[in-house]
Amino acid sequence: MGRKNRERIKVDERRPFTWAEKYEMLLKSSGKCAHCGKVISEGNVTVEHIIPLSKGGTNDMDNLVALCSDCNDAKSDYIYEPKLYYKYLKKDCLKGVQSDFEKYLSEINWFSLTNFSKCDEVPIDYFLITNTKAIKTSIKLHKARKNFHMDDRMALYDYIDKFNTEKGIDCHGDDLQLAVDTFLTKGALYYAGTLKDIKMVIPVRMENVVIERLGREHYVLTFANPIYMGDKPTAASLAVNFMQEIVAEIADLSDKCGVDSFPIGFEFLVSNTWFQRFLQYTFESEDPGMRGVHADHARYRKEVEKDYGGHIPTNVFSSDLITAASGRFKYMGEIEGDAAVVLENENFTRWDRFVQKFCGTEGICDFSGLR
Repeated sequence: MGRKNRERIKVDERRPFTWAEKYEMLLKSSGKCAHCGKVISEGNVTVEHIIPLSKGGTNDMDNLVALCSDCNDAKSDYIYEPKLYYKYLKKDCLKGVQSDFEKYLSEINWFSLTNFSKCDEVPIDYFLITNTKAIKTSIKLHKARKNFHMDDRMALYDYIDKFNTEKGIDCHGDDLQLAVDTFLTKGALYYAGTLKDIKMVIPVRMENVVIERLGREHYVLTFANPIYMGDKPTAASLAVNFMQEIVAEIADLSDKCGVDSFPIGFEFLVSNTWFQRFLQYTFESEDPGMRGVHADHARYRKEVEKDYGGHIPTNVFSSDLITAASGRFKYMGEIEGDAAVVLENENFTRWDRFVQKFCGTEGICDFSGLR
């Protein structure tokens, strides 16, 4: 476990800035808000910490840009990829900011029991799927904040309540609010769209569970059933690609610490044909708690063609459905008998140590009462 990173905690205090400092920030984006491009004056500048102070950022000028008040309020203490968020920074400035940001990610412990992605906004490529074609597009999933205003929490409550009603899940009122609040404080909720128009919610958590075939407990990265209305192939594509992206980011980090593989759990609260089919042929394994990344496109194609009446576009089966994590995970089922159990336990014991090092264990929550 040779990698030693600093914790993502506050290291600098907020301070007032001079007019000269604010003017220097404005020059970086030619007098405009670095995000939306709105022209702002020195008197209306709000100072934006690219890496928030609460997450290890500093008051150094390299970490400061000018935003309008609306964008500054909306960003709060989120961490965004600079090249995607600060669209109006001058090219030379953006290049330096991006370089500093990547250095920050390489030095910081971003992975924790309540954070499963490097940034709080995760861009995902997926397919808009119809009966005749599949169009590649993209969307951003946002991590819900622990300190959401009550109006924002109510938007999550209302959306999930409608899903539970549609799917016949008996979890409403106080029970629903407890489940959502537990994920906000002990796990993570990612949502697509805006809080006024939510398209999907995906809960993620870390659990310490017994893997029966191994006869012992291991930490399992667990994705709960994605929450979206209907049973839509487009939504299923988005959900699975998001899960792959999260797995890939964690795999990249854990691989640098000598972790070859780790267990991933998928929890199905309701039947969802499209999601389960995409998932089956992307993360395939005999044991639901022991999924390596594997894809059988030929078999997948035959099954999905039935739903399309024999007409399905070939780009649905492109390699975009498999992320960089696919090369790092090995399906342990190829090794038989006791040897497989020993190897899996060795690999997952390294993973357990990795989780303990980065996340600690005191915060791991028992989610069993929320299912």
